[in-house]
Amino acid sequence: MTDKETARAQIAALVARFDRTPKREIAGYTEQQMRVSFILPLFQALGWDTTSPAEMSAEENISRGFVDFGFYLHGVPVFYLETKRAREDINRIDYMKQAINYAYLKGVTWAVLTDFDEMMVFNAEWDDDDPEKTRLFHLRHADYAGSSFDDLWLLSK
Repeated sequence: MTDKETARAQIAALVARFDRTPKREIAGYTEQQMRVSFILPLFQALGWDTTSPAEMSAEENISRGFVDFGFYLHGVPVFYLETKRAREDINRIDYMKQAINYAYLKGVTWAVLTDFDEMMVFNAEWDDDDPEKTRLFHLRHADYAGSSFDDLWLLSK
């Protein structure tokens, strides 16, 4: 299990690497490259074993789609994670609804949407047509290891 200060240091290093990577290069990354380079390392820093099928599923079939990742404790889904490539705007309503619907259809309370640059967490149990009203928080990468760390830590194992 990762302790908070170790996680904060690892996340700060990840954020610094993201900031050092030229924006043009980041914009060219595919969704898979964003996952491998930044998103999965973020969740590893939060204590998740992203190589263990007991803790994380990939491309889980949900109704008529596939959620990118499911995170599990003792066989119970804790949250679903929908990822996007860096040049996508995760503030799009359809992306928010997609993440929320995946969690809702499986009876999972929390839905996470990220492109690493930004992250949003939604409560999929709140019944509202406006996904912004179901949003618990919206984080920016620059604040992951700083002022938003305690919120980010809520997603730790």
